[in-house]
Amino acid sequence: METKKWAVLIVMIVMVATVFLLANNAKETKEYITPPEDVITGSIVYDEPLTLEQLKKGINLSGGWNAFRWTDELSGPISAQEALKSLADNYFYIYDYSSKKFFFNPYQKLADYKDQRYYKDRTFDKLEPGKKYAIYMVKDKVQLQYEVPEPEGEIEELKEEKGLLNNVWFWIILIIIILLLYKKKIWKLK
Repeated sequence: METKKWAVLIVMIVMVATVFLLANNAKETKEYITPPEDVITGSIVYDEPLTLEQLKKGINLSGGWNAFRWTDELSGPISAQEALKSLADNYFYIYDYSSKKFFFNPYQKLADYKDQRYYKDRTFDKLEPGKKYAIYMVKDKVQLQYEVPEPEGEIEELKEEKGLLNNVWFWIILIIIILLLYKKKIWKLK
């Protein structure tokens, strides 16, 4: 009986210690990674929305915090991972000033933050046109480049034509089956 009391006491102490450590970990990481609103440690700040021409040529980013407004020349949001693929593993994460959410680089050491309790509901995965972001860079003198993919208009037209052909073949096959069934007198038309 005495052993059970000690076992219960030890389990309770471990549970309290675990809750305490998890709570402190979330608090520390929150304060550590939120960018300053007024001070940017990197030397690059783009207050106006980036243009597609700038992104095609590449914009320079320095080590530490950099701020930019994503281009407003696109019709809608774009995957953050796709937009930042030119940076590869040269950034830790991005912070969205308006929603106060994060995108963690899946190739960096902070990638598992997205699964932490505090950040689980505070992440985003798309860059919105015209929004202001802060990016925490690993290295100095890195270029962010993004080129808009060519429109797929011709491919869509081919898909539509193929769809039409598939519909024609469907009806031809259906008519042949009906005629065969009628000929074998399995199905009679009145």
